[in-house]
Amino acid sequence: DHGKDRRRGAELTVIDLPERSSDTRSSEQNLQGGYRAIFSPNLINEAQLRLTRERSKNMTDNAEAAVEVGGSFNSGGPQCCPETFAAERLSIADNLTLSRGRNLVKTGASVTGSHISGLSQRDFGGTFYYASLSFFRLRRPILYTISAGEPGLNFGLWQYAVYAQDEIRLTQGFTLSPGLRYERQTYLDDRNNFAPRLGFAWSPFKGQNTVVRGGSGIFYQQLEEGPL
Repeated sequence: DHGKDRRRGAELTVIDLPERSSDTRSSEQNLQGGYRAIFSPNLINEAQLRLTRERSKNMTDNAEAAVEVGGSFNSGGPQCCPETFAAERLSIADNLTLSRGRNLVKTGASVTGSHISGLSQRDFGGTFYYASLSFFRLRRPILYTISAGEPGLNFGLWQYAVYAQDEIRLTQGFTLSPGLRYERQTYLDDRNNFAPRLGFAWSPFKGQNTVVRGGSGIFYQQLEEGPL
């Protein structure tokens, strides 16, 4: 899968002058595949792979300070640029299913990783804010903002998980599903990430047209790319 996009002045509003326009380009490529191996009627293995590549660039020829006059007009540089973003992501998962007697055992592992790099110089040229045209004529801004610091970023993030679950058919209408999952990821020292789960499915009538399901467990929220 491959996609490209280019937009001129994507962030302009009705009161932005044309000089505040910028050129945005982006592309994304995706490659994914899967493989299923049936070793026997009771043993099945499924593997999945996904690769993603993203690129985006936001550029402008106007590096002047921005001027925003409340309710009237916005001029000067767009203060959005230069801004670049690049990401490569990998996801691998393998799941094994074993059926034996009244037990259906599922186990598997997954690895997801990403490498993020980019640069953002939003408002590095500064922005003058005026409450009205009168304040603008008097050159009396009510606020001036400017960003500074290291505009670039470059990091990788990896997440690992393994799990096992057993669906036990105790009776014709009742199934109990205990399971355990363990997760780890980079940038965090916490290793006690065991997550037990327990679920059930109960069919109270012989026709099994009605099924009552429930469960509980411990779940961990992964650290995402945004906060980093």
